[in-house]
Amino acid sequence: MKPRTLEQNNRLHGLLTTLALWPQKKALVLQYTDQRTEKSSEMSFDECQLLINALNSNKVHNSTDGKMDRMRKKVIGICHDMGWQNADSTIDLHRINSFLLSDKSSTKKELNDLSEKELHTAIHQFDKLREYHLKHVQ
Repeated sequence: MKPRTLEQNNRLHGLLTTLALWPQKKALVLQYTDQRTEKSSEMSFDECQLLINALNSNKVHNSTDGKMDRMRKKVIGICHDMGWQNADSTIDLHRINSFLLSDKSSTKKELNDLSEKELHTAIHQFDKLREYHLKHVQ
């Protein structure tokens, strides 16, 4: 595995700063390393490049994105209620995205790629899933 370069590190950190995504850095690194690490210094060249490309192409939305950001946070809150967390109590974005990409989801896209209409649909689906979870799992 070829490690990420200093140039990539500088570019990644610059994009995170510009897009005001520092609070989401660990979650993004986890997502792009397939949960292997939360440290950008431990990313491979290819993993880092994929994240840089996503940031450049606006696949990852600015956290100040207003309404859509609140909608994404609502999905995350619902998943938190269902216990979709990692061992360190951080939200399990990999699990959320796996569900959204599965046959059980009507969106077939990752959380950060959903349009406003798709976010409405996802919130409705996760609400129903939470209702089921509260009735049958606990």
